[in-house]
Amino acid sequence: MAGPLFKFERREDARGHCVSIQNARRKRKGEEILKCRICSRDAVENGYCELHAKAYENVTKNYEVWRKALELSWKEYLSEIVKNPLTGERAKEVAQYLSLNKE
Repeated sequence: MAGPLFKFERREDARGHCVSIQNARRKRKGEEILKCRICSRDAVENGYCELHAKAYENVTKNYEVWRKALELSWKEYLSEIVKNPLTGERAKEVAQYLSLNKE
């Protein structure tokens, strides 16, 4: 099994909250910190926070398996994810976002 596509480096800020090293560097340089497309957390990868980035990776990675097994379109696949009671909350949020934004 291959490792993750990206790795998040984290540390605690002055308030004891866990923040990404990448965002801490951006703040020091005065760069704008983007917010997650779905929630209000700092975005760390492709416009998503760490939690939604991992869910996005899982949703997109598993589509090919579902498509072959059930002959589902992308939109049908996203709908099935949202309806599935075993799907995690973050994956459902990502599927809803992708469905509404036609990505």
